[in-house]
Amino acid sequence: MLTPVLENNFSWRTQDPEYDWDMVGHLLIKNGKILLIDPPYVHGIEKAILLMGRPEAIIITTADHTRGSRYLSYKLNIPVYVPDQSDSISVSPVKTYREKKIANYEIYREGKIFWLNSRRVMVYKKKGDEVPYIDEMILTDGDGSIITGDIAMGASNGELLVCNEGFTDTPDSLIVRSSYESLNNAIKGISQNNLICSHGNDIIGGLREKIIQKKIQ
Repeated sequence: MLTPVLENNFSWRTQDPEYDWDMVGHLLIKNGKILLIDPPYVHGIEKAILLMGRPEAIIITTADHTRGSRYLSYKLNIPVYVPDQSDSISVSPVKTYREKKIANYEIYREGKIFWLNSRRVMVYKKKGDEVPYIDEMILTDGDGSIITGDIAMGASNGELLVCNEGFTDTPDSLIVRSSYESLNNAIKGISQNNLICSHGNDIIGGLREKIIQKKIQ
């Protein structure tokens, strides 16, 4: 059920019931403690998690990724950490948490969260827009990986995709360019070289080269 990604990093996935893409969750372990990132629910996942160590918290990168958080928070008796996030074109955080009945949550901001670090990234379709297309947190683990929500993912052939590539067969070039620029700016000064993502496929090694080599129209 849990697939090894890196040492102390495991993933699992399931089909999104509403859209034509996979939802991917990650389990991070340090000193026997577990963080769950953007976890979807699949039958029996809570038992698999408990076999790995002691769950500490659920961290979601965007309010779009509540997924199985409410159920797993209840079953594992752990809090949900949600990002400091504005309304975007796709989600209103406060409304979403209310509708999903996620009551046991805490808001995290840029900086330290457990053994991870967080950076906020915002994408606007074009300059002057008041409402962002994406507003989410990028997490870094100190072990060579960045963790993203919607802004980036790996394709099945190892190619780097940036939003809204991977979500549609006809990506919007304005959104793609803005996502690429926002991602590149957000990770400046970070030495991480792996991409751990909540959709698509993880990219293990070579992330920097893929960012540099990516062709943006």
